[in-house]
Amino acid sequence: LPASIQWTEVSVHPLKKKQASDQEAELYFEKKSILITGNCKQSTILNDWMKEIKKEKWISDVNLLNYTQDKASEDGEFLLEIKLK
Repeated sequence: LPASIQWTEVSVHPLKKKQASDQEAELYFEKKSILITGNCKQSTILNDWMKEIKKEKWISDVNLLNYTQDKASEDGEFLLEIKLK
């Protein structure tokens, strides 16, 4: 993990809600998934790190679900999903 990336929350097999229009929302754990919330100084560093972890043989996919950065002088906040094989 690069020094300029900080994790603020990690959720292994995160709890999700099923979307059902006629039924009550059911809760379930999303297997083989890790959600990581954190901060980073530059989006390019985050992108490079994502490329590196995609190379691991135990990882199926890496998706950036959200990235926000109000000012270039401030850290950006991200939400990353890692899918396991």
